[in-house]
Amino acid sequence: LRPAVVRSGIALGVMIYAGVGVVALLGGANYLDYSALAHDPVHGQELGIGLIELGVGITVASVMVAIFFNFADRGRDGRGPQEAGRE
Repeated sequence: LRPAVVRSGIALGVMIYAGVGVVALLGGANYLDYSALAHDPVHGQELGIGLIELGVGITVASVMVAIFFNFADRGRDGRGPQEAGRE
């Protein structure tokens, strides 16, 4: 994965999470009131919880990959890739 893809995943997950709340607000309900997402309140809650879980999952996975990439880029002596050639 390219770092830009990982950063985009972080932003996408946050946008999904926030988007669910904004859609509820536009529907005349409170922020993250899942009942406003569908005609049937129970279906809206199922949909809202699923979308929130998707957004959180994408964000957490992307952050974990970003942390891994940051640690993997460090050399054995603790220096970053830019500093490894200088002595």
